[in-house]
Amino acid sequence: MAVVTRAAITCLESRGVVVARVMSGSFMTSLEMAGKAAAGAEATRDLTARAGRASYIAAERVTLPDPGAVAVAAILKAVAETLGEQK
Repeated sequence: MAVVTRAAITCLESRGVVVARVMSGSFMTSLEMAGKAAAGAEATRDLTARAGRASYIAAERVTLPDPGAVAVAAILKAVAETLGEQK
């Protein structure tokens, strides 16, 4: 997990994203990951697009969170709910 985390941080920082806090490891449950993913997706609302279709739109018009981040949060939430039902 630490290797993947370090790679993700390096990738984000190379794109100008400042990583303020890292939470990974065995102490995180699937429910916490789903919540963190949702918060992270919401945090993308304030980012300025530099690539892709969103970069062609004025920043004032882009008011929604990144769709990919929202999708990952939804997937993690579904996984957490499924795992919770299996207990």
